[in-house]
Amino acid sequence: MMRAVAAVAFALMMTVVVTSRVDAGETPACLSTVPRPVTVVPELPAPPELDGLVETRIHWTRWSSQVVYGQAATLAGQVVTDDGAVSESQVELYSRHDDGEPWKHVGSASSDPDTGVFSFECLPAPETTSFKVVYEGTLVYSSSQAGRTVPVARRVKDATAPRAAGGYWFSGSVEPRYAGRPVHLQRKTCGGCAWKVVDRRDTTSESRWRFVLTAPGSTTATWYYRASVPGDDRFATGYSDHTWRITSG
Repeated sequence: MMRAVAAVAFALMMTVVVTSRVDAGETPACLSTVPRPVTVVPELPAPPELDGLVETRIHWTRWSSQVVYGQAATLAGQVVTDDGAVSESQVELYSRHDDGEPWKHVGSASSDPDTGVFSFECLPAPETTSFKVVYEGTLVYSSSQAGRTVPVARRVKDATAPRAAGGYWFSGSVEPRYAGRPVHLQRKTCGGCAWKVVDRRDTTSESRWRFVLTAPGSTTATWYYRASVPGDDRFATGYSDHTWRITSG
């Protein structure tokens, strides 16, 4: 009887504290960094003397800092000079997944006449992807280009369920295919503490994994759990959709 009561008390003290779930069919907003745009040049400068061109460069205004497998990436920026942004400038976007691959053309965009910002939304990124924006220049402005790499993390789906012997099952799967490869169980013993690996399992042939979560011995202590998969040359380190908090009852 006491065992059953303890199990119920334990269950009531287990909660999700961080949620970053990406459900099937959902179109999540891209994670991005947003610096301040440059003010648009009010008008074209006077034609340069001789063969001199006004130097330009690419200034990024927004980009996906990292996405999870299944999400799309976003890139936005401006063609700028020392005097400000060049409006209505056309740029070409290219991508590749490996440094040894040729660049593939993704699309074109023109910068807004008012803000001077060009943007590429919902870019496919099935793995860590390098992007390059190229401005070919005009009779007045020089050409310029800039690159931005968007790391992609494997998606680690997760869920919990009560365990008859006590504690909880913590299980899930990894996308894309990740068979026979390591998943780490990480734990921290306070909100501001560092994460530590406390267990390791290899995935099944179906890319599934499972751990047992236990509660701290003290009734005043709280433990946090999450799963992680190591990064490699194609993917950044991935973490479970949820972080779980357990407090002993």
